[in-house]
Amino acid sequence: MPYLPSIVGDASSLIRRGWTAEELKYSPYGYLPVLSAPLLFTILYTLSAVWHFDQNLKYRQWWLLVLTFGCLFEAAGNACRVYGHYKPFNSDVYTAMQTILVITPAFFAAIDFAILGRLAALFPSRYSLVNPKWIVPFFVALDVSSIAIQGGGSGVAAGARSERKDTTTGGNIVVVGLAIQLLGYILFNLLLFVFVRRCLRDPPSVELWNKRTKTFVAATALSSAFIFLRSLYRLIEMSVGWEGVIARTEWTFYAFDAAMVTIAVYIFNLYNPAAYLPSDFSWSRRDSHDQSVNQHLTEKPESLSATSKASSNTGFEHGINVSPPGNPGYTWMYEPSPGEARAVGNTLAKGNGVTVSPDGQHLVVSDTGASGSSGKDPLGNRSLTKYKVVYTENGHAITAPSILATPIAGLYDGLRYTGSGKYLVGGSYEGLDFLDAVTGSVLGTIKVKSTDPTVNFAFRKGGGIYVVGKGGMYSIKIAEEVAWSDPAFSGQ
Repeated sequence: MPYLPSIVGDASSLIRRGWTAEELKYSPYGYLPVLSAPLLFTILYTLSAVWHFDQNLKYRQWWLLVLTFGCLFEAAGNACRVYGHYKPFNSDVYTAMQTILVITPAFFAAIDFAILGRLAALFPSRYSLVNPKWIVPFFVALDVSSIAIQGGGSGVAAGARSERKDTTTGGNIVVVGLAIQLLGYILFNLLLFVFVRRCLRDPPSVELWNKRTKTFVAATALSSAFIFLRSLYRLIEMSVGWEGVIARTEWTFYAFDAAMVTIAVYIFNLYNPAAYLPSDFSWSRRDSHDQSVNQHLTEKPESLSATSKASSNTGFEHGINVSPPGNPGYTWMYEPSPGEARAVGNTLAKGNGVTVSPDGQHLVVSDTGASGSSGKDPLGNRSLTKYKVVYTENGHAITAPSILATPIAGLYDGLRYTGSGKYLVGGSYEGLDFLDAVTGSVLGTIKVKSTDPTVNFAFRKGGGIYVVGKGGMYSIKIAEEVAWSDPAFSGQ
């Protein structure tokens, strides 16, 4: 005979409907469900769903619609419990309620898994225990199998219970599904722990690992912890049995299932993943480093630096992408020793030329998108930014950005130090500007062709410069006495 606990709810409900405690123990619930709690959670889940949908419309990251639909399913499951308060012997509604409430949190688990994969893909590979590309497929496969098993088991057990048959088989199936889900969460938390630990021991650039990112990671970990606790509760409940004391004690469901999941979904309302993760995400982002065709490299023995335009900017300018870029351009630094590239600056509107001083102490970056517009550049209108390169045991970092110069005409593209670091040459609209590397003052200009803006250039051996304009390529010959006075002009 099923276990009969103390009934949660007002006794007047039993008298008014004529159901006795003895009768109710044979209902699918084993008791008369209260009205207030499921009604409250139905409202809370509905409000969260509306909030999530509004955030979907704002950020337009449609993969997060899973949160909206998950909340609606949770609301539907609790609405079934509201119905059960009035008709506790309706087995079809009970079966639907159990199936919905058992499997729905797995969808929220999938969001946690996707967040970790997308977040890890933005960082250099040394911070991830596995390739981020495989995180989402692996965990989603695990999650889908868990959902299928839990759903099937819930249906079998709920149907058996409503017909007063043995629920052991269905309960055991659900236990297997929950065990798979818990295994996924254990592996997820292991990967998240390793990721955070490596970020703390070897901090990435401040653009990647800052207070905002840390807050989002903490929010994700907290949300996943509540789903984990809920799954653990369900595993224990199903292990004891559908006719066990836990399954027939109503308050435990609201405390360890409904409340846990509600907190988890509202955390993502407050810290919506779309507000922290890039909208134009690509799994190849970290491998390709979001490089555009209009980027230039300056090689030094210690490292390699590069800039990239704001995400998808090139495609937008040429009519390939319908949307303008939503993320800043980056300055990347390649460390040969670990063989990895990492972002060391993300304040560029359109990153182009980049060069390192001969002594390796300074990095100068040209930003063609900042010339004549404030854009995303916190430093205001400028074209050249000079950074101090700091060498640490964890690699290179750039600090102390300062405005160096703004071109006389147009904007700077290609860059190079010359004269043992005393001068800086930049390709501008009129040709090549020669600047004082310390003050940024323009000392002179080699004009190429006013109607053909200079894009990039290279010093050629024997004395001279190759100049690439938007309309063609030019060769500039330098007087012999000038060429021999500066190693750059002679190709040294």
